[in-house]
Order: sequence, then C-alpha cells, then structure tokens
Amino acid sequence: MTATSQMTCPGQLAEWDAQATWDAGEWKTPLVMHRWNGCRTWWVRVLTQERRPVWQTLEDFLADRATWSPL
Repeated sequence: MTATSQMTCPGQLAEWDAQATWDAGEWKTPLVMHRWNGCRTWWVRVLTQERRPVWQTLEDFLADRATWSPL
C-alpha cells in the first residue's frame, strides 16, 4: 500500500502541515507522522521549503534522518 493510494483529503493535509510548521518553529524541520486507518505502517511527511513534501515510511525516515537538516 502506498501513501498515494490512501491519500487523505488535501484540506486535512494542509491542516496537519500548518500545525507541524507551527510546532517546529524556526529552527526545526516540520514533520507529520501518521498511519492510515487499518494499516500498520507509520508514515512520515517531511516538510521542506526547497521542494514538495517528502513521504517516507517511519522505518526509512529513521534510517536516514541525518540527511534532514532544519529549515
């Protein structure tokens, strides 16, 4: 199952993104972590200023978290 196959409505994602950006403040990278209903896989949505948000599984994110520097 991919992130796009169970995409939440864009309005909900925008709310989550806004909350993550607020919570992260100026010096941290905003993250949205969630899982789809009925799915065991946790997803991380990394919000960056340079490009579109990046989707990764939590396992992949933890494996290469050193690559994500603060905004």
